[in-house]
Amino acid sequence: MSKMLTTGLTLGAGVAIGYYLRLPSKPKGPTLPADAKEVPLTGVDKDDFLAVFAELTKELVASFAPYDFPPRAAKYVQEMMDYNVPHGKLTRGLTVIATLKSLRGGELSPADFRRAAVLGWCVEWLQAMFLVMDDIMDDSQTRRGQVHQ
Repeated sequence: MSKMLTTGLTLGAGVAIGYYLRLPSKPKGPTLPADAKEVPLTGVDKDDFLAVFAELTKELVASFAPYDFPPRAAKYVQEMMDYNVPHGKLTRGLTVIATLKSLRGGELSPADFRRAAVLGWCVEWLQAMFLVMDDIMDDSQTRRGQVHQ
Protein backbone atom coordinates (compact mmCIF):
# COMPACT_ATOMS: atom_id res chain seq x y z
CA MET A 1 0.00 0.00 0.00
CA SER A 2 1.39 3.41 -0.82
CA LYS A 3 1.57 6.38 1.49
CA MET A 4 0.24 9.78 0.51
CA LEU A 5 1.66 13.18 1.43
CA THR A 6 -0.85 16.00 1.28
CA THR A 7 -0.02 19.68 1.50
CA GLY A 8 -2.43 22.52 0.95
CA LEU A 9 -2.69 26.27 1.08
CA THR A 10 -5.92 28.25 1.42
CA LEU A 11 -6.12 31.65 -0.21
CA GLY A 12 -8.73 34.36 0.26
CA ALA A 13 -12.34 33.56 -0.70
CA GLY A 14 -11.83 29.91 0.20
CA VAL A 15 -9.68 29.02 -2.85
CA ALA A 16 -7.49 26.07 -1.96
CA ILE A 17 -4.27 25.08 -3.69
CA GLY A 18 -2.68 21.75 -2.87
CA TYR A 19 -0.63 18.91 -4.23
CA TYR A 20 -0.37 15.24 -3.60
CA LEU A 21 2.74 13.12 -3.77
CA ARG A 22 2.44 9.36 -3.81
CA LEU A 23 5.42 7.62 -2.28
CA PRO A 24 5.97 3.95 -3.11
CA SER A 25 5.96 1.70 -0.09
CA LYS A 26 9.01 -0.20 -1.36
CA PRO A 27 11.39 1.20 -3.95
CA LYS A 28 12.05 -1.40 -6.63
CA GLY A 29 15.51 -1.97 -8.03
CA PRO A 30 16.07 -1.63 -11.76
CA THR A 31 15.26 -4.67 -13.84
CA LEU A 32 15.73 -5.53 -17.49
CA PRO A 33 13.10 -6.90 -19.85
CA ALA A 34 12.79 -10.66 -19.48
CA ASP A 35 14.38 -11.33 -22.88
CA ALA A 36 17.28 -8.87 -22.43
CA LYS A 37 20.70 -10.35 -21.77
CA GLU A 38 22.64 -8.71 -18.96
CA VAL A 39 26.15 -7.78 -20.10
CA PRO A 40 28.89 -8.42 -17.52
CA LEU A 41 30.63 -5.11 -16.83
CA THR A 42 34.41 -4.79 -17.05
CA GLY A 43 34.57 -1.28 -15.59
CA VAL A 44 35.76 0.21 -18.90
CA ASP A 45 32.77 2.21 -20.12
CA LYS A 46 33.65 2.14 -23.82
CA ASP A 47 34.22 -1.64 -23.83
CA ASP A 48 31.02 -2.24 -21.88
CA PHE A 49 29.12 0.14 -24.18
CA LEU A 50 30.36 -1.82 -27.23
CA ALA A 51 29.35 -5.10 -25.55
CA VAL A 52 25.82 -3.73 -25.14
CA PHE A 53 25.84 -2.81 -28.86
CA ALA A 54 26.66 -6.41 -29.77
CA GLU A 55 23.75 -7.68 -27.67
CA LEU A 56 21.33 -5.04 -28.97
CA THR A 57 22.07 -5.84 -32.60
CA LYS A 58 21.55 -9.56 -31.91
CA GLU A 59 18.24 -8.76 -30.20
CA LEU A 60 17.13 -6.52 -33.07
CA VAL A 61 17.97 -9.07 -35.73
CA ALA A 62 16.27 -11.81 -33.69
CA SER A 63 13.15 -9.64 -33.46
CA PHE A 64 12.66 -10.03 -37.24
CA ALA A 65 11.82 -13.76 -36.86
CA PRO A 66 8.03 -13.43 -36.43
CA TYR A 67 7.82 -11.41 -39.66
CA ASP A 68 9.32 -14.02 -42.02
CA PHE A 69 12.20 -11.64 -42.72
CA PRO A 70 14.49 -13.35 -45.25
CA PRO A 71 17.72 -14.54 -43.55
CA ARG A 72 19.78 -12.75 -46.21
CA ALA A 73 18.02 -9.45 -45.41
CA ALA A 74 18.48 -9.94 -41.65
CA LYS A 75 22.19 -10.59 -42.23
CA TYR A 76 22.43 -7.43 -44.32
CA VAL A 77 20.77 -5.35 -41.58
CA GLN A 78 23.30 -6.76 -39.10
CA GLU A 79 26.17 -5.84 -41.45
CA MET A 80 24.76 -2.32 -41.98
CA MET A 81 24.56 -1.71 -38.24
CA ASP A 82 28.08 -3.05 -37.68
CA TYR A 83 29.45 -1.00 -40.60
CA ASN A 84 27.75 2.33 -39.90
CA VAL A 85 27.34 2.72 -36.16
CA PRO A 86 30.09 1.65 -33.71
CA HIS A 87 33.28 2.95 -35.35
CA GLY A 88 33.33 6.57 -34.23
CA LYS A 89 34.44 8.09 -30.94
CA LEU A 90 31.03 7.23 -29.40
CA THR A 91 31.13 10.47 -27.44
CA ARG A 92 27.39 11.08 -27.65
CA GLY A 93 26.43 7.63 -26.38
CA LEU A 94 29.09 7.52 -23.67
CA THR A 95 27.89 10.92 -22.46
CA VAL A 96 24.52 9.36 -21.60
CA ILE A 97 26.27 6.85 -19.34
CA ALA A 98 28.55 9.49 -17.80
CA THR A 99 25.54 11.71 -17.10
CA LEU A 100 23.66 8.94 -15.30
CA LYS A 101 26.78 8.08 -13.28
CA SER A 102 27.09 11.73 -12.30
CA LEU A 103 23.44 11.98 -11.33
CA ARG A 104 23.64 8.77 -9.31
CA GLY A 105 26.92 9.78 -7.68
CA GLY A 106 28.97 6.73 -8.62
CA GLU A 107 29.02 3.40 -10.37
CA LEU A 108 25.93 1.92 -12.00
CA SER A 109 24.38 -1.49 -11.54
CA PRO A 110 24.55 -3.72 -14.64
CA ALA A 111 20.83 -3.09 -15.27
CA ASP A 112 21.22 0.70 -14.97
CA PHE A 113 24.31 0.61 -17.19
CA ARG A 114 22.47 -1.37 -19.86
CA ARG A 115 19.49 0.98 -19.76
CA ALA A 116 21.74 4.02 -20.11
CA ALA A 117 23.69 2.25 -22.88
CA VAL A 118 20.48 1.53 -24.79
CA LEU A 119 19.64 5.24 -24.72
CA GLY A 120 23.22 6.01 -25.72
CA TRP A 121 22.98 3.64 -28.68
CA CYS A 122 19.72 5.31 -29.75
CA VAL A 123 21.68 8.56 -29.96
CA GLU A 124 24.54 6.85 -31.83
CA TRP A 125 22.11 5.20 -34.30
CA LEU A 126 20.49 8.57 -34.92
CA GLN A 127 23.89 10.16 -35.54
CA ALA A 128 24.84 7.31 -37.88
CA MET A 129 21.64 7.90 -39.84
CA PHE A 130 22.53 11.59 -40.22
CA LEU A 131 26.02 10.66 -41.42
CA VAL A 132 24.71 8.12 -43.92
CA MET A 133 22.26 10.69 -45.25
CA ASP A 134 25.14 13.16 -45.60
CA ASP A 135 27.24 10.52 -47.40
CA ILE A 136 24.39 9.89 -49.83
CA MET A 137 24.05 13.61 -50.55
CA ASP A 138 27.83 13.92 -51.01
CA ASP A 139 28.00 10.73 -53.14
CA SER A 140 30.66 9.32 -50.77
CA GLN A 141 32.06 5.88 -51.47
CA THR A 142 33.15 5.10 -47.88
CA ARG A 143 31.93 5.46 -44.32
CA ARG A 144 34.68 6.70 -42.00
CA GLY A 145 37.29 5.51 -44.48
CA GLN A 146 35.95 1.95 -44.59
CA VAL A 147 35.30 0.36 -47.96
CA HIS A 148 32.15 -1.73 -48.02
CA GLN A 149 32.66 -5.22 -49.37
